[in-house]
Amino acid sequence: MGEEMGTSMTRATLAQARSLMQVGRHSEALLILQRAVTEEPEAWHPRCLLAACLIGVGRNPEAAAMAGSAIALHPEGEWPHRVRSIALGLMGKWREALVEANRAVQFGPNVAEAWFTLADAQLHTHWVTEAMASANRGLALAPSDVQGHDLLGRAALRQRRWKEAEANFRRALEIDPTEWALMNNLGVALRAQRRTAEAIDAFEAAARLNPRGEVARQNLFTHTRQYLGSAILSLGLLCVLFVLAAGGVNDLRRDAALLVLLLLLTGMLLAQRRRRKARLGAATQTFYEIEARKERIRSTIQVATVLIPISAGGVAAVLLNSVILMFVFLLGGGAAWALGVRFFWKSHVIPWLARRGF
Repeated sequence: MGEEMGTSMTRATLAQARSLMQVGRHSEALLILQRAVTEEPEAWHPRCLLAACLIGVGRNPEAAAMAGSAIALHPEGEWPHRVRSIALGLMGKWREALVEANRAVQFGPNVAEAWFTLADAQLHTHWVTEAMASANRGLALAPSDVQGHDLLGRAALRQRRWKEAEANFRRALEIDPTEWALMNNLGVALRAQRRTAEAIDAFEAAARLNPRGEVARQNLFTHTRQYLGSAILSLGLLCVLFVLAAGGVNDLRRDAALLVLLLLLTGMLLAQRRRRKARLGAATQTFYEIEARKERIRSTIQVATVLIPISAGGVAAVLLNSVILMFVFLLGGGAAWALGVRFFWKSHVIPWLARRGF
């Protein structure tokens, strides 16, 4: 009997639990593992597998605590520290996860999964260069591991090395073409290169691979909403030009037209910020962090191009003449934007997705 596996009964129990977890039957495996921990409270291995099973059912705080109890029994084990790091990361406690991942690598330098766990924690704590080094260490041990190539791709996205990110995601998809997150990541890299048509194809493929997933569908919706927003802005610009040209230009007409344009830009900015705050999976968080910075710069420039001519005509006069109009427009415009996007989604996008087999 080895320290890791315990009695023959324990080995059989753990093997049964592993088999259930491999086919996604975590709830059944959970009952078996809880019984095993009760029967052998001094064994660390069942506790570690139970922690992994708890992660599988989304009970991450309990998983972290269970892995901690396994560490207390076997402080120099690589697996308990790695499982605890994963659970802490899923709880958003990435700095603590980084500490545990470093310990896992210390006690298991020849375990590829330990290096990948460390790379993931480093990536989430903004140690991008170190994350790439850790991912490469893991790939040296397991060259065909999908997670390693995905981590390299995500790190390359952080560094805005779009083509390198694309190459890593394509390499990962050669190993596992059925993984929707990899396909979605590829779409992110393609979109960053402004290869929109290819990006949409990748997002469509990701949505087909995971029909119930929200991330790829959100990316498709993002493109649709961008087109809709551009159309609304274009229509607003046409209205402004028409108002300015019709019957000559006076201060009130000019100020009102510029105010409408300013509110359109502001509404688009608020809608985009709301979209960024939507819950996203880890697969696209890296890209959206980069895009959010770029978008703030673009939005500032857009608003400045409107504020400068308004200032030339007198800011006080504009505010005095249109404060009520601004209030009404913001309420009505916000409602129209929300209803318009939903209507467009239901009447055009959903039928389009249905025709494509979603």
